[in-house]
Amino acid sequence: MKKNACLLYLLLIIISACTNTQSRRVQTDEIYIAQSGEKVLKMSELVKNIRYVKLETTSDNLIGTVSQLIPLKDKYLVVDNSASKQVLLFDATGRFITHISRVGVAPGEYVTITSVAVDEEEERIFIADMGTGNILVYDMRGEYLDKIGVDFSVKDIVYVGSNKMACYCDYMERKEQDGQVPILILYDLRTGDKQILLSADSRIGPQEIVHANQSMYKAANGASLAYPLDPNIYLIDSLGIQQKFYVNWGEDFCKKRERYVEMLKEEEVPIEEIFQNRKTNFPNLLTVLCSDDFFVFCIIIYLK
Repeated sequence: MKKNACLLYLLLIIISACTNTQSRRVQTDEIYIAQSGEKVLKMSELVKNIRYVKLETTSDNLIGTVSQLIPLKDKYLVVDNSASKQVLLFDATGRFITHISRVGVAPGEYVTITSVAVDEEEERIFIADMGTGNILVYDMRGEYLDKIGVDFSVKDIVYVGSNKMACYCDYMERKEQDGQVPILILYDLRTGDKQILLSADSRIGPQEIVHANQSMYKAANGASLAYPLDPNIYLIDSLGIQQKFYVNWGEDFCKKRERYVEMLKEEEVPIEEIFQNRKTNFPNLLTVLCSDDFFVFCIIIYLK
């Protein structure tokens, strides 16, 4: 199946989605991206109405930055993992309900907020705290339930159902196996079993694979994933990778990406360069949102 789309402002692409997910297929659907011909897309083409919710603000629940916003059935979960380091719960009208724990070293407290996920069916909130290597579990009242220790460094988490958590990993902390390092793990919260869904070449530096921006997003029945240097869009559920799409930018960009990847495998990158933003002259997928009707995916292109 082939899809066509137009490049919008070189940053945001919105395309029609393939919804044929009846079977867990091996083949990859291909999406062709036009290299010219911009189209201005109006918000009215995507949504019927917009509603503004003013969040109640007091001295106890000030928000510095919104690093995650998780809409629930009748609530909003707001995550500020940098300024105030809080996870806050509001009702549908914006009224403040409660904090979900706080910074500290006591049981139920976290050192860092790496990522937050929600299991609405069982009313559980998960906070990945890679300062301690734990995933903390709370109920919707903010009461501490459990602590789950993991032996890998989580960059992002999404609850995908059936007591399974999709974990996008900073693979610097993972052991190499046959020249590959895991970057996406399906973790069973009940048994602790780990299923490796995606791996990366260990010769490539982690800054090229695990991007600073959030890369996984909650989808209807699981999660979506896109990350730098990989032209694929992945859909994940409790059984693994359900479906993937290949984004074809055209022959010129594809060749540039292939040459760049080979260069990364061959060279020894000094530690100073790891913390610099290496610029490429081809598109890098960053994040993707998906629904039954369309995909919205974000890219970045550095033009030299």
